[in-house]
Amino acid sequence: MTPYARRFVSDEEFELFLKIRELVTKLPDLDLGLDHSGHKIDLSCHMLVRAVATIFSLEFVVGYFTVGYQHSWVLTPNGNVIDVYPVATLGGPILMEANGFSPARNCYLKMNGKRDYKVPSEEPWFKASVEKIKQEMLKIMSA
Repeated sequence: MTPYARRFVSDEEFELFLKIRELVTKLPDLDLGLDHSGHKIDLSCHMLVRAVATIFSLEFVVGYFTVGYQHSWVLTPNGNVIDVYPVATLGGPILMEANGFSPARNCYLKMNGKRDYKVPSEEPWFKASVEKIKQEMLKIMSA
């Protein structure tokens, strides 16, 4: 069965999505160490999205999944959403067509002045986590 949304996603974007999905699903549980306060670092969408965006040269967005859930995702070259670590979802990544009348416009909300929070992306522990995720992904890709 071919989903209806597939007609709005180019073959190149779909292939890109399949590569990202395969890579993310092969990613093992990683020990990311401790943050500056000594707390265990949990893998977050903000970390994973930065690693994926770097590897595949994609734009990433920091914002909200619906109202109130801080989130990050990547955009395909045509502006569709690849959610590498969907909120409250077992499974993923997912690809959501985001043009026209897609519900993605109401689900994936870019940050603006009214909705502001800070991802600790400049913290050394955050950067080290992104790098560890990226290196593990590159290792998987070269295997």
